[in-house]
Amino acid sequence: MTQKEKNCEKLKKQIAKLPPIKLSVKSKHTSGRPTNYTEALANKICHKVSTCTDGMRRMCDSNPDFPCCQTLMEWRFNYPEFAARYAQAKLIQADLFAEQIIDICDEPKITSEEIQHARLRVDTRKWLTSKLIPKIYGDRVHSESTVSIKHEDALELLK
Repeated sequence: MTQKEKNCEKLKKQIAKLPPIKLSVKSKHTSGRPTNYTEALANKICHKVSTCTDGMRRMCDSNPDFPCCQTLMEWRFNYPEFAARYAQAKLIQADLFAEQIIDICDEPKITSEEIQHARLRVDTRKWLTSKLIPKIYGDRVHSESTVSIKHEDALELLK
């Protein structure tokens, strides 16, 4: 046995004689954001989405009782019933955006900066509503086509 191996064995014996180390980590926060899915919390979140125009991140940040944004994304993937209720809440939220457009347009503007800011707010809400509810708020697509077939061409196709 080499000297290095002897020293290694000696260290192992000394470490084995040491008392176990007890670690206790105290968190600053006694409670954190919820991560467990409950029907009550899901209903509360969907109600909040349907009654305010905040985005998911801002809504989660301003409500300490809500889980973080990432957890909500996972819930939408893992719980189909939550995904369906959340989608319905977003449709209702789109109507709120449409109502806000009218309110923004009715606010008096004095400077060109205020006008530009209002235009940006309106355009953003128009875009969001057109994506959330395209049948109601989307651009109407009208397509028209005309087909003409000559009698001789139709007979030729039948042969």
